[in-house]
Amino acid sequence: MTTSPVWVPEAVAGEQLAMKPSTLRAMRRRRRIRPGVDWIYSTGGKHGSVLYNVPSIIELQMQRTIQIARQEDQKRQTEAEGNRLAIETYDEPDSVTPTGSEA
Repeated sequence: MTTSPVWVPEAVAGEQLAMKPSTLRAMRRRRRIRPGVDWIYSTGGKHGSVLYNVPSIIELQMQRTIQIARQEDQKRQTEAEGNRLAIETYDEPDSVTPTGSEA
């Protein structure tokens, strides 16, 4: 049984994460993935190639997905409650009295 290495090059990470390498680079620049945890410079220097920790990135994306889904659920619940409160209801009349034209 072979195990995949934790730190993989950009092309391999992109393939395993089902995203383009340019997306990984953008996530790295915007600090959406954590330096030293999700990615490292392979030589330890700024101009070295970058390696990615795919399991760590997947875990981070799972946490963010859960957070986003909970926020969406809360927003929907708040909107539904607002809609429910905005609905006008009318009481049924106690007794029906005929109008002049019906009498």
